[in-house]
Amino acid sequence: MKKYQELEQKIRELQQEVERLKEEEKENKIPDLFNLEPTLEVLKNPRKNYGRLISSFEWVLTPQGHTHWGNLCSGNKPLTDQDIIQLQKWVILYYQQK
Repeated sequence: MKKYQELEQKIRELQQEVERLKEEEKENKIPDLFNLEPTLEVLKNPRKNYGRLISSFEWVLTPQGHTHWGNLCSGNKPLTDQDIIQLQKWVILYYQQK
């Protein structure tokens, strides 16, 4: 492999890492209009209080997107463990920033 090809490969790898880090940073940012109380209600009883997601945060700018949270809020699908972990992360970040 020629030197320039090696450098191009390294650049591609670095670009992939940058994209991965950007996604990770999005996940570690509290969503816009985050509202602690309804989020805590959802976490206390996700099977019953999923409708409170409507007041928890602005869905559209989250990594999961508006459709994902809308389906959960309307009861079309249940919250997964990953959803609950994400909500818990945002609550922790909220308290850390206070």
